[in-house]
Amino acid sequence: MALDYGAQRLEKARQFTEYWEAAGLPSAPARWVLGNTAPLRYRNRIRCQVAADGQVRFFNQQKLDRCGVLESSVRAGVDLAKHTALRHLSAMRHFASLEVRGFDSRGQGAIAFRRRSDADASELNGSEFDRARAELRAEWPEAWLVAGLDDEPVPCQRWQLASDVYVEVPVDAFMQVNTEVNRLLVEHVRSGLLQRQAVDFVDLFMGSGNFALPLLTQGLEGYAVEAHAGAVRAAVRAAQAQGLSLNEAHAGDAARCVREWALCGLTVDIVICDPPRPGLKGAVPAIARLARRAVVVCSCNPHSLVRDVAVFLDHGFAVAEVSLFDMFPQTTHLESVVWLHRVRPRT
Repeated sequence: MALDYGAQRLEKARQFTEYWEAAGLPSAPARWVLGNTAPLRYRNRIRCQVAADGQVRFFNQQKLDRCGVLESSVRAGVDLAKHTALRHLSAMRHFASLEVRGFDSRGQGAIAFRRRSDADASELNGSEFDRARAELRAEWPEAWLVAGLDDEPVPCQRWQLASDVYVEVPVDAFMQVNTEVNRLLVEHVRSGLLQRQAVDFVDLFMGSGNFALPLLTQGLEGYAVEAHAGAVRAAVRAAQAQGLSLNEAHAGDAARCVREWALCGLTVDIVICDPPRPGLKGAVPAIARLARRAVVVCSCNPHSLVRDVAVFLDHGFAVAEVSLFDMFPQTTHLESVVWLHRVRPRT
């Protein structure tokens, strides 16, 4: 964005308010949750394309080679990937893209290669691919975890969410792009459940336990679902390693799982929803049946957020609090969190 940092936040809040009002939602002032976070050098991961000639490039062709939002270790990983590609152009042609992730809480970076589709790679034989991945693996220093070059289990990075809890995130699984703002987000949700004196929760779209594990440290009981099976396994392992456990942790479709829980009569104090950009779609009625007291929705897409909030209002909830997090400085995007409290009995 061609604005100073303060003006960026003002413009983002204005755009968010426009979405909110256009959806006909009741007035609910949104407040920023800000910490000592920097508007530059914050991005902890980036996906790059591997061009037909084997070179590594940003997907956004307008992005400068010295992209100012990349955290320094991500920048170093991208440089290493580009230099590696130039030395091994033939080997790199076996791949369509790669993602570089910066140094985690233990000082380990990661790179995940994604192979070209079967149609694109049909002319490549197995021995050629074996040579290619051997060449590329030899290039990466020990400080970097590598995925996608063989059939070995996907490695995990460790990210400290707070002083008392960490998560283990497979390098091919989702994680928020801004480490420091994510910590603010986690603390906001955790303190929100504690202030509301919740004793149990459901975490939909759990990821690797970004919200669930910090809540378990406070003695809450939890149920969770996530589409990425490797992320679920990593969350369970990390929980066990820290003396924690979820009542249930499922790998599968969140909408289907929440309907099954509702049919089984499960209810919890608060349901946490952190869906991908398309939002909750038709899952809201079942979520409303699960939540005895409140729902908290986290979203990076105001369009789907206001649509889902409107449906919650039709199912016995009212907006209690709206907060904004600048997860993506120097862009038009933001992360928002809406707390909804039950005002009518469950049906």
